[in-house]
This record gives sequence, C-alpha cells and structure tokens, in this order.
Amino acid sequence: MHTRRNSANRRIMMMLKMNKATSIGGMVLVISTGSAVADFNDAVVVRYSVLATEYDGTPVNVTVEDLYLLTDDPKDVDLNIYELDLVRSGRVPYFQSPTAPTWLPGNLGDPFDSSAVRFADSFVTVGGFAGGTTAPAQIPGVAPATGIDPFFGGDDVAYPMDRAGWYNGSPPNLQGLATSTPAGLGVLVGRFAYDGPFTIVGSTFFATWNQGIGTPGQQAGFTVREFIDCNGNIIEDALEIADSSIPPSETAIRWEVADGGNGNWYELVTVPTTIPDADLAAKARGGYLATFSLPGENTFVANAFKFQSDSASVGGIQRQPAVEPVGSWFWDTNEPWNGVDWNVNEPNDTAYFGGAEGRMEMYLFPSRLGRFNDVSGDSPRAYLIEWDAAADCNGNGIIDTCDIASGLESDLNGNRIPDSCEALEVPAEYATIQSAIDAAPEGGLVMVAPGTYNETLLFPEDGRNLVLASVEGPLETTIDGSGLEASVIEVSGGQTMRTRIQGFRLTGGEFGSQLPGVPAFVGGGLLVFNADLDMDDCIIAGNSSGFGGNAYVLESAGEIRNCLFSDGFAQSDGGNLMLFRSETVVTNCAMLDGWAVNDGGGIKVVYGNVDMIDCQISGNLANTGGGAMYFESPKEPSSFNFLRCDVTENDAKAGGGFWSRPTENGPNLAETTVCENEPDNFYGPYNDLGGNTLCVCLGDLNNDDLVNGVDLGLWLAVAGLDCPDNGFCPEDFNGDGTITGGDLGVLLANWGGCQP
Repeated sequence: MHTRRNSANRRIMMMLKMNKATSIGGMVLVISTGSAVADFNDAVVVRYSVLATEYDGTPVNVTVEDLYLLTDDPKDVDLNIYELDLVRSGRVPYFQSPTAPTWLPGNLGDPFDSSAVRFADSFVTVGGFAGGTTAPAQIPGVAPATGIDPFFGGDDVAYPMDRAGWYNGSPPNLQGLATSTPAGLGVLVGRFAYDGPFTIVGSTFFATWNQGIGTPGQQAGFTVREFIDCNGNIIEDALEIADSSIPPSETAIRWEVADGGNGNWYELVTVPTTIPDADLAAKARGGYLATFSLPGENTFVANAFKFQSDSASVGGIQRQPAVEPVGSWFWDTNEPWNGVDWNVNEPNDTAYFGGAEGRMEMYLFPSRLGRFNDVSGDSPRAYLIEWDAAADCNGNGIIDTCDIASGLESDLNGNRIPDSCEALEVPAEYATIQSAIDAAPEGGLVMVAPGTYNETLLFPEDGRNLVLASVEGPLETTIDGSGLEASVIEVSGGQTMRTRIQGFRLTGGEFGSQLPGVPAFVGGGLLVFNADLDMDDCIIAGNSSGFGGNAYVLESAGEIRNCLFSDGFAQSDGGNLMLFRSETVVTNCAMLDGWAVNDGGGIKVVYGNVDMIDCQISGNLANTGGGAMYFESPKEPSSFNFLRCDVTENDAKAGGGFWSRPTENGPNLAETTVCENEPDNFYGPYNDLGGNTLCVCLGDLNNDDLVNGVDLGLWLAVAGLDCPDNGFCPEDFNGDGTITGGDLGVLLANWGGCQP
C-alpha cells in the first residue's frame, strides 16, 4: 500500500478561493459571505455535459455546473441565492408556478420571446435551512423542507426542496442528476446550465451567511474554472474523484473488489494502433496499457472482452536487447512481475539486436483466451486500457494519473501517485539521506535537494524497493564518501529493478565495501550485490577500491543509463566498472580515464550477459590486459555485446581495446568503432556482426604495425589447419574457417607498413 501524504485534510476537488472574481470561459459567479457562524471553508464547481431537450423537443448539448459549499456543519447554513442576469437579455425568463411549472429558454433579445434562439438557462436549488424554518433542506440523510427562494422574474416561487437537484419544470433528463451529494463535496447550493459562453455582469449571484439577503455590489467571489476531463468520458474529473462508481469510459468494465478484484477499470479499444501510439493514447486519458500482476486478472479481463478482437496489446515490455529464454520482461507501470500465462512456445524472440518481439499482446479468442504472446510493437492491433480508481492526492481537481500524463506532476517510482504527495524530502524533512531511506516504505520515494552530503548509504537490508532521486541532478547534488570506509552507495538487500538511483554524483569512495566471506574490498563508489538496480543520470567519478574502482556489480541484474564513469582506480581489476556474473544493460554511458593495476582499465566482465549500447569507452589504462575491456568466461555460458559504441584511445600491455581469452568466445560487435587503441585494438577473438569500423591490420600477427617475414613465418606454422571451435583464429584473414592460400593472398596484399 502506498502512503499518500498531504492528503488527509485536502479537499478532493478544485477549491475556488474567496475574493477572486475573475472571468474564465466567460462566466463568473459572485458570492458574498456576510458574517459566518459556521466555518465557511471553501466552495467548488463541478462541471459536466449532458444532452438536454429544448421546450420544442430539439436536442441540445448543455453544460451543467453544480456549486457546492464546503462547511464544517452544513446544517448551520442559511442561504439566499439570487438569479443570474445576462448581457443584453435582462433576466432569464422562468415562467414558473407551483401548480403549472414550465421550462422556457432565455434568449438574446426579448426575454419573453420564447421563439428566440436560446442563449443560456439557469436553474438554482438551495441547500441548508430554507426560509428560516427549522427543518433543513435535503442534505443526505436529512428530512426535506419547503422554501421560498430563489427570486425569479419578480415572483417568489415556492417549490419543494426534497432533493438536491432540478426543481419542477426543468428538462426531464436533467432532473435528479445530483439526488445525493457526492462524498466530500459539502452542500449543493446551485446548479446552472448553459449551451454557450456568456458573461455575468455585476455582482448578481449572492448568498448570505445567516444574515438575510445580500447587498448588490459586494465583490467577494468564486471563479468557475475550465472544464477538466482528461479521460474523455464527458464527465468532470472532480466528480469522478468524489464518486468512485463513475466509470472513466462508457464502455469500461470494473473488476469489483467485492468479487476479489482490484477495483480498477478496463476498456478495449478496437481501433488498430501500434503499441507506442496506444501507450500514449492510454496515458493521455489518465490510464495505461493494462497490466496483469494479480491472480485471475487476465481471466476476468479476457472474459469481459472475448470475441471483440482476436487479441489486444497490453503493458508488458522486454528490456532490449534480449533473447529468449533470458526474459527480462517487466510491466510498464513498475508493478511486480510475477510471470504470466504465456501461450504454448511463447515467448520466442530469437533476434538479439533489434529483437522484433519486445512487446506483449493478450489473446481474446476462445482457444487461447487470456494467454499472452510476445509481439512487435510496430504491428497495429486493438489495445486494453486500465485505470486505477480516480484519486486526487494533491487536491487540484485533476485525476492524479492525468497530472502525471500531462507533465504537471512527476512519478519517478512509477506507482501512479504524484511525487509531490509522497516524497520524503532531504533535508527539509530528514536531515540525512540515510534516515530518509530507513523511513521509506516499500515503493517509496526519497527526494534530495541540491548540496553535498558526506555520507555512505546502505539500501534496506529487508529488500524494500525505493527510488532515490535528486531534485536538480548530478551537477548540483553530490554524495561524498570521503573519510568513510565503505562504498558510497551499497544495494545488497535483494531489491528488484523497482529500485532506482537517479541524478547524483558519487565520489570520494576510498575503500569500497567487503563482500561476505571475501577479504577483498570492492566498489568504491557503488556496490550492487545480489540485487537488481535501475540507475539513471549519475556521475560516478574519482573512487577507488580493490576491484571495481568506481563500481562493482555482483550476481545482479539491472540497467545503467545516461551515466558517466570517470577516473576510477582499481588496485586489481576493473578501473571504472567490474561486472561479475551479472545480467546488465549499460546504455548511453561513458567510461573515461579509468585505471586498473591488472586488467580492465575501463570495464572487466567475468561471466554473465552484458550489453553495452551507445556507449563511449576512451582514455582507460590497464597495466596488463584490456585497456578498454577485459572479458573472461572460461567456465560458464556468457556474452558481451556492443551496439553502436566507440572504443578509442585506450592503452594496455596487451589488448588496448579488447582483451578476451584466446580459448573462448569473444565479444559481439555491431555498428561499433574500435580504433586508435595501443598497442593493439584486439587481443583474442571477437565476432563482427556487421556495420563496424574496426581498425585491424590484416596480416600483422605480431602487432608491430608491419606485415613482413615475421608474420609470414607465424602464418606458415599453422597453414593448412582448420580454425579451432572457439573462433579465435587470427591467421584466418578471410574468415572462411580454414587457414589456406586465400589467407596467404591477403597477407601478401598487405605487405609492408600498416595503414593508419
């Protein structure tokens, strides 16, 4: 359960404050308070649209606004409400009598000419005590009364006040729309309907507070705000917030809590749409592509919409690049992934780079009903939208998910609650970052103001997931571990990828932390052990340790995006980053100027599956092997994949660019540049998947930048042999798997000095 802060005493409507009589959308209502006996807290206008019928039977769309007064005790209210006056039309004519009520339109010309085009109409009801009687008007649970207000067309008209709604004579299909006051709204004191913009002149709408009739000219007022309907169901969002039984769409169905459901709404949109566009459309309506993290959820939804489409897109995503059976599936909403009921032989994507099936659909026809399939996001199909129950934790009258979709609010932890409602703030509320982390609930958010914090941080050992984020980013927010004998941040409690670190500079880590049962210290700036981490927009610089000077990741999975690793120092291996038996995707990052006394000045990878995408690796140094990258996988199936990376100007004793063990498979390279590394760009095997710029001098077997007799002798020593199964065969210059005359021709063609 997520805690919604700052909401206990917040009204769940847009509060229209006193003393602000400003025209918005052409309409202003002015109300004077007189002297209040009860506490007049606030007022709110709920706006929605209905289809009404003209007096002659003509259908017309009418905008309806309900005005609610919010009081501590609505039974103490005695209100007198006056009529609206319209520009150029005098009073809106209401030919009313207690015995023969008639509803006639207002108009632009003669107010008594019923044939004129209707301009605007107003119907008013009164709540609280009526006519000074002791029997109150209809408030939910209170007996009815009779009143003599309001004043229309020069006549006092008595009408029954037996419900909050339209009185006799209003269009039949508008009667009773507010027969009870939605929870939290207070007393319904007015209802207004109009079919076009207009301006109220003067201070013509009044209510007095236990003081009789208001005096014209008083200017304390309320402004009618714009219609807000983010989910497009033609119902004011504020009304949905107040009444959770209102669906976000006419065709939406609800999985009722009473039936074991989550109380959420679902809708099938049958218009074929690509998944990226469907995702945008769902979020624009305050929802999201449906997710299925609860038992029985897929069964309920599939049965509700079966036969209406063969299948529908849902909110499952596979982190790319990926290939089955690795998986890496997650829900777009960051809900826990508990597995799904895949169809037979699914998922089945086998394309590693640019995998075509990284999104998900659910089948809606009987033989596969409720099962899932991995699909391409570019193929148009129907899609399923899911909505949480409408909530408004920040009290602005807009559904929270619409605030987030529009960018008015952020939602860093992806729980569809605006960050402003739940963030634990450092140092405003908590003096230290660690104290806020300790206090954060599962899925919580800790927001850190700009500054330098001399701390080392330990994420909860009980496995609680949380988001730790800065307000202003890594250039303004530093966590400095100087003088403290631990990794600057350690995440080792079994967290999932719902845990995120975003927007910090981590520096000053001088030792790192000790792994259980291991004497070495690792991860000067960051240690991730037996936990999955999502890291974004960070700078990890100037840290040192035995292994993984800047960062060390062990037996973990996760993503690192948009980060800079620089000037890390390892007394052994992995100057900037070391990954050991991990499933990690590193995207749009830079590894600069790292130094390892032994191997992997930039990165060292031992076992696991690692993807480097759109990364720069430059200026790194290793005293032995792998200036940029050292890859070792002698005992376990492993992969190291580079897509659209630049690996340049790194240095080592051997393999200034890449070092991989000659008896193993090397890294996979696609659209990657490897040049200007010293003394060589590669030591050991690699796999060229195409689109690469690889500065390799074919024929230079001893890496002295010359193709001469020495290289010819090395080639002749193995001529006629087949290449070994591990793929490392530097003498096979033409890549046909055998060392033959074709390779000799390549060597002779390159005889002399290597081209720069």
